[in-house]
Amino acid sequence: MAAMSAIEPSILSGCLQSVTAGENDSIEGIFVFPHDFTAFAGHFPDQPILPAVVQLAAVRLLASRHLDRTLIPTGVHRAKFKSIILPETSMTVKLRLTRSGDVVTVAFTIDTDTKKAAVGEIECRIHHE
Repeated sequence: MAAMSAIEPSILSGCLQSVTAGENDSIEGIFVFPHDFTAFAGHFPDQPILPAVVQLAAVRLLASRHLDRTLIPTGVHRAKFKSIILPETSMTVKLRLTRSGDVVTVAFTIDTDTKKAAVGEIECRIHHE
């Protein structure tokens, strides 16, 4: 987990290209992960692909940014990773947030230009600092 938290700032600052907020707590973010993004190292040497854990982190961090609150993941529901995401691929993350007290449910889809890459739902709690 420590290694993941070390790369999280670069997900938003270096890979997030644009954000659009819609109605009813819907959000769309466009991410592009460059060839030299840390998570590609060793995953896999001859065919770098974006790890699912980074895709989930992008979902959570985009929701956190929208709410201006830190979200702590407490569960992943119905997550399906349908296709690989290569370096330099434009990745569109669409979110719909549902909030009940300190619990935020984040339904997501991740698409590339050619395919649906992932769908699912993350449950998080708001971290009070």
